[in-house]
Amino acid sequence: MEILNSINAEQGLYWVMLIFLITVFAGIIKGIVGFAMPLIMITGLATFLPLEFAIIAMIIPTLLTNFQQAFRDGIKPVFIPLKRYWKYLFVTVVAILICSQLMPLLKNETLFLLMGIPIFCFTLLQIFRIKLNFFNQNQSLTEIFFGFFAGFFGGLTGTWGPPTVSFFLTQQIDRKLQLRSQGIIYLFGSIAFIVGHIHSNIFTLDAFFFSSILCIPAMFGVFIGNKFGSKLNNKTFQTVTQLLLLLASLNLITRGLGF
Repeated sequence: MEILNSINAEQGLYWVMLIFLITVFAGIIKGIVGFAMPLIMITGLATFLPLEFAIIAMIIPTLLTNFQQAFRDGIKPVFIPLKRYWKYLFVTVVAILICSQLMPLLKNETLFLLMGIPIFCFTLLQIFRIKLNFFNQNQSLTEIFFGFFAGFFGGLTGTWGPPTVSFFLTQQIDRKLQLRSQGIIYLFGSIAFIVGHIHSNIFTLDAFFFSSILCIPAMFGVFIGNKFGSKLNNKTFQTVTQLLLLLASLNLITRGLGF
C-alpha cells in the first residue's frame, strides 16, 4: 500500500491513470506478438517513476499474462516446447536467479546498451535475410548462448523477451508454436525473477499488492491484442515481430545513451 499511496499523494489521479493506460498498451502488444510487456511497462513507467517502481509494477502482470500465453491452447501442447527447448529454458532460469542479485551493482545505462546493440544488429541481419550459419548448425550452443543472454539481462532489468524472440527468429517455426514456446519460457522466467528479487528484498508484500492491481488492465490489453494477433499469418507475424524488436532495441540503445 505504501507504494500506491506515495503515487496518489505525490502525483495524483493523472499518474495513476497513466500507469493503467501504459499497462493496457503493453498488454495489447503482448497479445499481438507474444512479448514486450515488461519492456514497454518499464520504459513507459520509468519516465515518471523510479526504475525500481517500474520493475515492481510489471512483475505480477507479466507472470499472469505469461501463464495465459503458455496455457491458452491447453495443458498437453505445453509439453512440446518443454521437450524441445529445455536447454534454453534451463540456462535462462539459472541465469535470471543468479544475475538478479547483481542489479544494485551495475548502472542501468550500461545494461541497456549491452542489451540493445546486439539485438539491434541481430534483427537487422534477420530483416535483410543474412543467415548466420552458426545458429543454423549448432542448436544446443545456440540455445545456451541466447538463454544466457536472456537470463543475464532478464535478471538485471526484468526484460528477457527481446533475446528470446531473437532466438526464436533462428528457429523458423509457426506462429502458434512460437507463441506457446515463448509463453513457457517467459512463465518460468517470471517465477525465477520473483524468487530472485524476493531474495534481493526488492519484491516485498507491498510490491506484490501494487503489482497485482495492474493485472486488470494488463489482461484487458492482452484480450484486445489476441483478437488482432489471431488474424496475422506466419509471414506477417514474423515481419511485425522483427519491426517491434528493432524498435525495442533502438529504445534500449537511446536509454543507454541517456536520451
